[in-house]
Amino acid sequence: MDTVANARRQNYDKLMTRLGTDYTVKVYLCHEDKEEPTEIPASDHGHFFQDEVYLVDVQAGSLRYLVQWFGPRLGADKVSEYRRFMAYLTGGEYRPADWLRVTVMQGHEDDSLLKFFPAGFICHDGPYQPIA
Repeated sequence: MDTVANARRQNYDKLMTRLGTDYTVKVYLCHEDKEEPTEIPASDHGHFFQDEVYLVDVQAGSLRYLVQWFGPRLGADKVSEYRRFMAYLTGGEYRPADWLRVTVMQGHEDDSLLKFFPAGFICHDGPYQPIA
């Protein structure tokens, strides 16, 4: 188990070194019945709701780190359907040298996601509601 934790820590350190300190974070809601993701205000960043699927888009120069967070438990086919939101944000392109794409299920968040919410990360019950 130590080996896995150390490898994750090394990967996280590499990611943060590549991102540096000058990056932007945008958070989107992904609704199955919509064509494109809906950006939420910065005041709601870090407040995730269990009934929702989110897309966190971190950009620094040409590097892009996309994290899709799933609150509800969904089958693999449904999870795959939500990949279209990543494709929408990247214009259908995939550049593995510059863009990192990750899926995170509720309760399995680690530093590579939590770092981008310095005011904290809170998981609320139910569907999205504006916090501000």
